[in-house]
Amino acid sequence: MQGQLVWNLWKLIIFILTATAAYMLVSELYPDVEARLVRDRLVETIDRKKIKSPVLKYLFPIWNLYAGFMGRYKLVEYRQNIQKKILQAGMTDQMTVDHFLAAKVFFTITVPLVLAFAIDSFRKPLGIIFIAALGFFFADLWLKSMIKDRQSKILRALPLSVDLLTLTVEAGLDFAGGIQRVVEKGPTGPLQEELKTLLQDIRLGTTRANALRAMEERCAMVELTSFTSVLIQADQLGASIGPVLRTQAERMRNERFSRAEKLGAEAASKIIFPMIIFIMPAVFIILIGPLLLKMIYGPK
Repeated sequence: MQGQLVWNLWKLIIFILTATAAYMLVSELYPDVEARLVRDRLVETIDRKKIKSPVLKYLFPIWNLYAGFMGRYKLVEYRQNIQKKILQAGMTDQMTVDHFLAAKVFFTITVPLVLAFAIDSFRKPLGIIFIAALGFFFADLWLKSMIKDRQSKILRALPLSVDLLTLTVEAGLDFAGGIQRVVEKGPTGPLQEELKTLLQDIRLGTTRANALRAMEERCAMVELTSFTSVLIQADQLGASIGPVLRTQAERMRNERFSRAEKLGAEAASKIIFPMIIFIMPAVFIILIGPLLLKMIYGPK
């Protein structure tokens, strides 16, 4: 009796989810014309060629279908938070907040239902609920990993770029000219893109301090924040920027060496467990195995 009740409840949930999916499909096929035009114009600005993440590259068409429905939900504070994270991940030209919300719906509802139909597991709702819970947080974890990967690339490229900027400024170029040289000759990656945006903001009339603050907000890194804060302070006080850059370059080199030493010290402790699990048993087999075989099968 209890099993039948659970099965009926689970069928009701499936019916509700199916009805929701049908409503989303109808809403997509017959949306408000003005809202549809605005969304299509926004999607046209997305550069699909820059999409490097396989998750976003192959699932973007599906998420784009859901995005029109997601636009009906305001969620102002949540949208601002997601928009900030997308900005920090450097993906503003690859996806919108609606696409991110569509990804959460896709992994929370669509994927569990498809798996349930595929493996006929409707009579085991706990497994499907568990998969849905994982799917709900998967999009957040994916975006967080993109932010972390981008910040690590910026951190690796920052010392060399600051050294190049110091040399160009001390050679006689102004700050904008030095940034241009770093963009042309420096390492490629997210930091180069940020410096391009910084240079573009300065050339469009934004003050150096505001352009640096905008870059600081886009990257959200402590190391870059301390660097831009010193430059903004020097700009406000009218100090020469060359010695400031030289000091910052030396500081960043020292911090890079400190991080390398820290990672080297951590590697020694991290390798203990693989040694105990994989290496030591093999060593014992090589050393003790022949002795055991000799003791068992040797002459008596």
